[in-house]
Amino acid sequence: TTPDLEPRLGMAASLIAHDYIKEAQPVLHDALTHAPEDGRAHAAMGEVLLKLGEPAQALAHLERADASDGLAQSHRGVALFSLGRPAEAMQHLEEGARLSPALAITWLNWGVGLLKRSQPQASAQKLERALELEPDNLNAQVQLARAYVAGRRRDDARTIVSKLQARGISAALPEELQGLLELDVVSADKK
Repeated sequence: TTPDLEPRLGMAASLIAHDYIKEAQPVLHDALTHAPEDGRAHAAMGEVLLKLGEPAQALAHLERADASDGLAQSHRGVALFSLGRPAEAMQHLEEGARLSPALAITWLNWGVGLLKRSQPQASAQKLERALELEPDNLNAQVQLARAYVAGRRRDDARTIVSKLQARGISAALPEELQGLLELDVVSADKK
């Protein structure tokens, strides 16, 4: 590695962690200019491009990331799903969770992939694991509620949605979960 690579990767990681995604892109571009074969830089650039809604470009970088990088494999699966390649995506989502089982995001991504493949029970298992690792992950909570609805576990979904409503998050819920709140309001009105 070049001496300038580590500070660039550190700066990019900090920017990504604080949701300064666009600002991280030129830093990573510069890192890749100095170390064009560095798998970590490609993984980070892939993550950035994925978050910027550019899955094809993200995939090109993620394919050059280290094969043992679980997060990069998980992001690769997300990119492949976005590009309409779900069978390939599922392999990478599963591999991501296997390689990085302590990262909630790998389980979250795998769970969402399974939900998209109409496998709500398997999806719920992966999303429950994500929440064991990161109990306050809002996205995992919402996706788990969606998996419960798809798996005909409406009471379990309603429990999650009620907790989110108590935290003041109900307005941001997907439409299919908003319906669960409406059922609660109708039930309360009948009492």
